[in-house]
Amino acid sequence: MCKRAIRYAILDVDGVIIKHKSSWQYIHSLLGTQKIASIHREAALERKIIDYRDWAFVDVFLWRGSYKCDLYLSSDDLVPGAIELLRLLNRNRVKIFMVSGGLELAYELVRDYVDLYISNRLIYKNGRVFSVRVNVCSKDCIINVFERAFNIDWDRTLAIGDGSIDLPFISRARYSIAYNPVDDDVAKIAKFVVYGRDMYPVLSIVECLLDKTL
Repeated sequence: MCKRAIRYAILDVDGVIIKHKSSWQYIHSLLGTQKIASIHREAALERKIIDYRDWAFVDVFLWRGSYKCDLYLSSDDLVPGAIELLRLLNRNRVKIFMVSGGLELAYELVRDYVDLYISNRLIYKNGRVFSVRVNVCSKDCIINVFERAFNIDWDRTLAIGDGSIDLPFISRARYSIAYNPVDDDVAKIAKFVVYGRDMYPVLSIVECLLDKTL
């Protein structure tokens, strides 16, 4: 019996599904906290003075008290063609997993299409930012979740990402696409590399892969 080449799709969110390369930086730009946030970022990511979890807490502390209604994304923030890609995968009964090291801002825009959405999540109190729940320190830790909960077959998996945090999926999936990669290793390892302002070239690749059988 022939099997479809793609049964699972693991998609990054920031810079792939939404236009913003970082949902963290998006909020900093909204609230004008970029300057002090750069100090936190250097301490965590460059100087390794604090770990990712502590960095997330001190970063979100800058937003404490901000109204939830001011921190949102609209359909205009989606990369053109992103919803069409999700619909294509849905029609072909591909399980869609979205995994983001960013924040859960895009969930409401894509919730009807995904089987699982994992990201860091802002915690609100009385409609205002209070803290953050860190669910994704690295995407390595999510690998076991997929393998245990879904018995994922990497030979029938498509992965799409743009940065080094996506390498655990990009390197394991048989079919992988680097979309506007910001990391050289991602571009080198991915089977396909796409640069552009929309997802339509990615749709063309995925359509061809969906026609394949094993």
